[in-house]
Amino acid sequence: MLAQVADANQSSRAAELAAVTIVRLSQGNPTVSMSVAEVGGIIPLVKLLGARAGTAQQAAAALAELGLVAKNRDAIANSGGIDPLIKLLNSTTVGTPETAARALAHIARSDGEADIERASGSDDNMCGAEERRAHIHYLGGVQRLVSMLDGSNLTRKGVSDKRPGLKGAELWTRAATKMDETVQMRSNLSGVGASGLQSVGIQVGMQE
Repeated sequence: MLAQVADANQSSRAAELAAVTIVRLSQGNPTVSMSVAEVGGIIPLVKLLGARAGTAQQAAAALAELGLVAKNRDAIANSGGIDPLIKLLNSTTVGTPETAARALAHIARSDGEADIERASGSDDNMCGAEERRAHIHYLGGVQRLVSMLDGSNLTRKGVSDKRPGLKGAELWTRAATKMDETVQMRSNLSGVGASGLQSVGIQVGMQE
């Protein structure tokens, strides 16, 4: 039993060191970031988001670096990376919420011309910045990010549980509907036109 625990600890340390090294190699080097993705590094990194605190933080940092490359963003999202990153926003480990937020910010970035050229995602995959942003919004990522502004993310108050995953354009439809409902409620309270609030909300929430 002790030997198994020791092996597990050693394996965890090795995984953390590998993630740290990937972070350092990928910084400012898109070629390395693309190579990590091409050799299958994204899925193992996503799995490490559920590991012990230090390992999870380094995995999030590595994904944040990989997410700076446009072609890696859909791959991270479709490998299941968004949900565990959102959960890490509530981590009490110093630096982990910030690292997870940075990774999500990179995943939510526009892919530029690639967003215009690519077709909509299939029923099984997200495709493009709009669908990735919708997925983050639908899973409660925006609410958790807002909770970081006053530190309430550490108390888990007002944070919704994970919702059933949706795919493709349906994600954007659901998220847009939820946004419209929020805008209408604020409009009723403040007397400001819903269209004006919606415009401001999208500009603030979706800006790079």
